Amino acid sequence: MDEITITPTKDGKEGTTYKADDVKVLKCIYEKEGLQKEYRSLYALKPMTRPLNLKHSNHKFFWMVGYQGKKVIGFISDASVIFRTSATERLTSKTTAYSYCVEGDEVVVTFYAPSGGIDIGSKSELKMNFERFPEMVELIKSKDFSVKEMKDKPFAMLETLDQYLAK
Repeated sequence: MDEITITPTKDGKEGTTYKADDVKVLKCIYEKEGLQKEYRSLYALKPMTRPLNLKHSNHKFFWMVGYQGKKVIGFISDASVIFRTSATERLTSKTTAYSYCVEGDEVVVTFYAPSGGIDIGSKSELKMNFERFPEMVELIKSKDFSVKEMKDKPFAMLETLDQYLAK
């Protein structure tokens, strides 16, 4: 999402629109529930590029903060996963994507989006998404790392990365 409009009422048509290219942080406080959501304005990783390069998209997007560490920020967003059922037929499934950036980065790297099926090559993809951090690659390669456990708690990856960066 690259813009958010805030209106005085739920069904309001008049409101204030905020564009991600013009804002750094947007905090929304829901008075009734007492919830607070924070959105950071950052670039997405440019399609078809490796996370190591941190090449960014043409404009910024709002990313909802789901994890805040000392040096790492985790984001959750809606995503679509496309499955090919045949040469001509495709199915689309909605899911939640998990992404991160490190303090000082302007680019967000998506590291996991559950597909609901068997994740062939999950470790290889994770290694690529964390290749800037050799300690993370070694962890992912190790026998101690479990893709299944990571799927149950994706932000645990970012907690570990935060610990490595804090050293």
